[in-house]
Amino acid sequence: MDHVDAIDCEIASQSLSDLTTEAHERGKIVIASTHDFVTTPPRRDLDERLNKAREHGADFIKFATRADHLEEYLRLREFCDSHIDENLAVMAMFRYGPLSRKQLPGQPPFGHGSRFTYGCTDQKAVVAGQVPYQELHDHFRRTNPYYSARFQ
Repeated sequence: MDHVDAIDCEIASQSLSDLTTEAHERGKIVIASTHDFVTTPPRRDLDERLNKAREHGADFIKFATRADHLEEYLRLREFCDSHIDENLAVMAMFRYGPLSRKQLPGQPPFGHGSRFTYGCTDQKAVVAGQVPYQELHDHFRRTNPYYSARFQ
């Protein structure tokens, strides 16, 4: 753990609690994550996962879900909007992945509160719906004055 700044651990992992304790003792950031490659779960399931991650003391909580339908994307957006003051990273995979990765990050009026997103480093996405880093960078420079002031 000495050579990293952050640890990303699945919320469902049995080791999340111990890992969080050790990481915090070493001054590291903990990202508790959940991935759903089948669908975007119902809102109550998203809230349950959020509460579990909170109980373990994660610094950031990442949600990555499959969103092939507009209502799934809108569920993620509403989830972000209702937890605007929390350290969440919310993104979709597959059809609505690109939209979510461009529209959810950032504070209103430039986004919906997601603290960060993931992109691929080249044109080959690791999962469907990822956007190349350069495309995300260019998008945020055009649409978010806070981003463009910080990252030229």
